[in-house]
Amino acid sequence: MTSADTALSPASDRSRQTVWHVSTRGELAPGTILEPRFWDKGRDHLLEVMRDALRSGELVLKAVLLADDVYAVRHRTTTKTDKALQEVVFEEIRQQSYPERPSRFGTCFVFEDHAGAERFLREERDGKGNVYKCEADLTVAFRADMTHVSLADPHLPVREQLERLTAQAHKYWAGKLIDSPWIELLVPAKVSVLEKYASPSTG
Repeated sequence: MTSADTALSPASDRSRQTVWHVSTRGELAPGTILEPRFWDKGRDHLLEVMRDALRSGELVLKAVLLADDVYAVRHRTTTKTDKALQEVVFEEIRQQSYPERPSRFGTCFVFEDHAGAERFLREERDGKGNVYKCEADLTVAFRADMTHVSLADPHLPVREQLERLTAQAHKYWAGKLIDSPWIELLVPAKVSVLEKYASPSTG
């Protein structure tokens, strides 16, 4: 994956108000208001655990990542700490170097077109969920290439994990594009659902 290091244009330069959102939590009726938040409040504890582990040093962080990986293998489920670590690192870099950007913890995630949303549903949610046509105030949105958002690898040395995540976070918050970007919009405001989108491929 090669980065072209081309800056994205500010979302405020775009007047387009129609966006596309992926939901995996049941049907959303027209008129539903999406609140700007990343995870349910119940998962905040996991983020705090990862913040503490990060502050405690490499050995503690490595132990937490590996323990979660072993648990996931034994119980045939997915790991959760790798995603939490990635988000914690991205948020720390944002606070330190890009404080004018909206936090991923306080935004609605949407796409500029249904193709981007369908790709997310297919590749990141195993096709489980729905795509919705929505309306949002894009004057407050941040456009980013979500290709830079990748998970930590618990089998890599912790220092290498953190270096990679830090580099990716800088590219993400600086608005850098890879050769074939996958654009997401971070909207730090409520988003209104207009209708459920029916893909032509599924009828």
